[in-house]
Amino acid sequence: MMLTYLQGKGGEGIIVDGVIRDSQSALETGLGMWVRGFTPNYHIQTGIFPFSVNCPIACGGRLVFPGDIIIADDDGVVVVPLQLVDDIIAHAGTHKDWEVFSKLKLSEGGDLRKYYPLTEEAQQEFEEWKKTQQSGA
Repeated sequence: MMLTYLQGKGGEGIIVDGVIRDSQSALETGLGMWVRGFTPNYHIQTGIFPFSVNCPIACGGRLVFPGDIIIADDDGVVVVPLQLVDDIIAHAGTHKDWEVFSKLKLSEGGDLRKYYPLTEEAQQEFEEWKKTQQSGA
């Protein structure tokens, strides 16, 4: 019922630092799910109602504050504190660029020890390659 409610409100997914029940029904919702697993146990706490909203919580051993950005995919979940978002975006873009470059070089037979992570020599190649990508050459 909670997943149906979430979906009806436009929710995209759930993160539960624990297990949930009704696995087949849960998976059929199509919602993204990051849970520790499923259980057949029936919950008897139908009278529980949230007593606090928009307050810090602990989830997966991490402190999560209201406004933090949650990024989740098949590899897991990451919490990005709101004050770090701009720095993370800048760094992530750079990291993605050099991974594209490294994959290209490795697919051409390049040495893994040179291109992942980038050595100083490979870093210079990367900087030149990046200029050609930006200029559209």
